[in-house]
Amino acid sequence: MDYFGDREEREHNKSIVRLLEERRSRPGSPARTPNPPLEPLDLADRAVLRIADERDEIQKKTFTKWVNKHIIKARKQVTDLYEDMRDGHNLISLLEVLSQEIIPRERGRLRFHRLQNVQNALDFLRYKKIKLVNIRNDDIVDGNAKLTLGLIWTIILHFQISDIIVTGQPDDRNVKEALLLWSRRTTDGYPGVNIKDFSRSWRDGLAFNAILHRNRPELIDFKSLSRDDHKANLENAFSVAENHFGVTRLLDPEDVDRVDPDDKSIMTYVSSMYDVFPEVPNIESSLADNERALRWEEYQDYAGRLMQWVTHSTALMEDRNFPNNLQDTRQLLQQFNQYRLETVPPKMSEKHKVLGMFKELEKLFAPTGQFHVPQGLDIHDIEQAWDRLMIAQQERDKMLRSEINRLENLYLLGEKVQRQIRRTTDTLDGLERRIEADEPRIDKMHPADAKKRVDQIDAGLKMCETAIREMFNDTQALKDGQYYQADIIYRRVFNLHERWLALRNRLHTNLTSKVATMTLTTEETTLTKRYETRTEYRVVETNEIFKFIQECLIWIQNKQAAIDSLDYGNDLPSVQRYLRQHSEEHRVITEFKTNIDRCRDAKAAIDSLDYGNDLPSVQRYLRQHSEEHRVITEFKTNIDRCRDAKSNLSGDEYTLYSQHLSRLEQVYASLLDSSAKRIKDLELLLEFMQAATTELMWLNEKEETEVSRDWSAKNLDVPELEQYFQNLLSELQNREGQFKIIQNNGQQLVLHSHPASQTIEAYLQAMTSQWEWLLQLTICLEQHLKHAAAYHQFYGDAHGCEQWLSDQAELLNRKYDRSDLSLEESTDLLQELFEMKEKLMEYKDVVSDLVVRSKHIVPLKQRKQYPEN
Repeated sequence: MDYFGDREEREHNKSIVRLLEERRSRPGSPARTPNPPLEPLDLADRAVLRIADERDEIQKKTFTKWVNKHIIKARKQVTDLYEDMRDGHNLISLLEVLSQEIIPRERGRLRFHRLQNVQNALDFLRYKKIKLVNIRNDDIVDGNAKLTLGLIWTIILHFQISDIIVTGQPDDRNVKEALLLWSRRTTDGYPGVNIKDFSRSWRDGLAFNAILHRNRPELIDFKSLSRDDHKANLENAFSVAENHFGVTRLLDPEDVDRVDPDDKSIMTYVSSMYDVFPEVPNIESSLADNERALRWEEYQDYAGRLMQWVTHSTALMEDRNFPNNLQDTRQLLQQFNQYRLETVPPKMSEKHKVLGMFKELEKLFAPTGQFHVPQGLDIHDIEQAWDRLMIAQQERDKMLRSEINRLENLYLLGEKVQRQIRRTTDTLDGLERRIEADEPRIDKMHPADAKKRVDQIDAGLKMCETAIREMFNDTQALKDGQYYQADIIYRRVFNLHERWLALRNRLHTNLTSKVATMTLTTEETTLTKRYETRTEYRVVETNEIFKFIQECLIWIQNKQAAIDSLDYGNDLPSVQRYLRQHSEEHRVITEFKTNIDRCRDAKAAIDSLDYGNDLPSVQRYLRQHSEEHRVITEFKTNIDRCRDAKSNLSGDEYTLYSQHLSRLEQVYASLLDSSAKRIKDLELLLEFMQAATTELMWLNEKEETEVSRDWSAKNLDVPELEQYFQNLLSELQNREGQFKIIQNNGQQLVLHSHPASQTIEAYLQAMTSQWEWLLQLTICLEQHLKHAAAYHQFYGDAHGCEQWLSDQAELLNRKYDRSDLSLEESTDLLQELFEMKEKLMEYKDVVSDLVVRSKHIVPLKQRKQYPEN
């Protein structure tokens, strides 16, 4: 066999010599002499030799990798091709692996043994009728680079490249032309690929990628390759060939991306690719491969973007770094609801589209058996990632609402502390004014009066101490909850405490210590008390105006006790009922002096009243107490009458009357405040219960709609339900703000110690439970809609399939059940039967798809229907 490799090597060497001679024979160059002396080479000559040396280095690297690819089976390895071939052992091992035959070898290490081993290898090649030109054993033993490369190339040609066969071509075509033809046919039609040789045609890497794409289009994105990025193209092809097909990486990108790549190295690598893909795909197969490639690229694009969005969204949903501010957190919840309503539904449709594309790919790749989806793009991975996203959404919704509740409680607690700070500050201001007023005159006051004044101030300071201690506890709770104004509130409470300490020290230093030295004798105190008691008793019994003021005092005390004992009810009807009852309770009272006994008798009725526990009772109590409050207000005329009578007295009677009048005015003012407060409490309670009842009625209505829905109904309109679901989400989002306002109002009433706090808390609990239950029903509605859509789509497809099969059966029974047929009619019917058979075979995939889908269809039942045991 005439191998072109030896001729090519000789021609290459001759071309180098000829080029050097031409350069020396140019005008201006010295004339040649028979035995010219050695002269140094100029720059151009050096460049030519450097290029030849670089080609030899590339060949050496490529051939070394090729040799190691085979002799590794003999547990050997070559590091330096020229040096490691000198003893002949690696050369013999290479030939034994390639030929599966045994070649004799010498075990010694002397030159004679090396020469004999190399000669045995050369003799084996000649025995195989492999032509060797000018290669002797001593050339290899001496490490001759050119001849060593030539010997390895001869072995490559015979054992790897010589067996290349291209269908439809003559057998006498040489191996280079055969390999070149195979490369052209395989890459035919690829833009930018024009294979003319095994050198520059492969430099940009597109040809390597085209071979891989033609046979496995799903592994190479050919459209994304750039003709200008040679190294990236080459690296992509070499990596895919090595990782997916086991093609040894004989070349590196820099070995090919050069002005004049080495053809032998490229031929060696391309022949390795031929071993993997010996058959050139036909036109039909190429079209099918192209269709599969286009569909696969489209699926990768859609699935990759969807998976990236799902992964990113899941990370966002799992983020728990919520703002520590109520307004920002509410804004975050609003954005989350908007995301669920506007962003998720289109992505759900996109997921269904990806599912359909995946099923089409399974059908397209079924004949090849080579449908391998990378991890993360498989439809099961996408479904699992989507399920994780849905769970993360539900958890985020729950966490956001819980965080808002926590921040609302902290906000209300902070507002409560702020109010306590203001009230305590006002109290301390009043106590400080009293201390400033008493400091200059304490020495002139009667000891009893002085002690009474100091005790009153001290009692006020103790009340402030209790309030400050409570504020410190609440502030610590704000700090533990990381309330954003906790530090500011703490500093205000701390400053308030410091002021309280200063006032207490001032009281003890300037007043208490002085009063401690001012004492009355026991006898003086006893006589004074007895005198005051006898005088008061005598005046009350003998003086009509004293008796009247005493009766007024008793009436007011009784009225105050009656109002303090009333309840506010625990639901809306009871609150309304109590309001009406208390409004009408003392309607008949007109004049205190003539009806005082009836007022005392009515006290028992007032003691039994409360604030009501439902809307009607609260309304009733409000009407009743409105009337009662009117009576109490009109009682002021009696107070004015008592004031007018004061001017007719003098002496001890005037003093004693003044004390009784002062006490009367105090208790009446307290009574008036209590009555007004009850009116206000009843009105606030009524307002809250009316709003809460409206919300509860709406929640109950939506709950009843969902729990009574019959999902198994045949006339179930899934699109209408989907629209209802979207409207329900929008309505929930719109009502949530009003719902929170009502809850905040109720919580404010409880924090302010409203007399009907238990009833308010019961309504708040009912509202929260109903709201959370409706949210759970909404999640169930979403799942039911998903199952219902799949259910009806499946049964629609199944009905269509059943109808088609029934039509085909009817056609067979009606058209082909005949015996009186001519030959021509029989031939036509037989042809139609073959066509029907093909349609049935194609329809088999539809039936198989229905069978697979049937395993995932969830049966639909009415919510109140329970499975039978």
